[in-house]
Amino acid sequence: MSKRLSLTLDHEDELAVLPFVHEGPERDALAACFAQAALTTDAAVLRALIRVGAQAIREHTMDQAYADWAASTTTDERDEQREIRARQRQARAKRDQGND
Repeated sequence: MSKRLSLTLDHEDELAVLPFVHEGPERDALAACFAQAALTTDAAVLRALIRVGAQAIREHTMDQAYADWAASTTTDERDEQREIRARQRQARAKRDQGND
């Protein structure tokens, strides 16, 4: 899918993008993310920044989902362990009552 958009950058957006438009370490780092893409135009730089930003958001979302899953799993495992210990205590108590 190819879609042409007109985009007006406000001052803050322009300041954020500017280091990537001019030669320098930021542009080199961006180019390293997309070795196959030539960053010869401002549009190419913006496309690469969009891809990097989208990838970063996906990774952040996955990291958060894994963290949430791990937290819930830990809570569930603790609850399960408590239930097992409670059943074991009840079984010991019944066994001990039978020995009296």
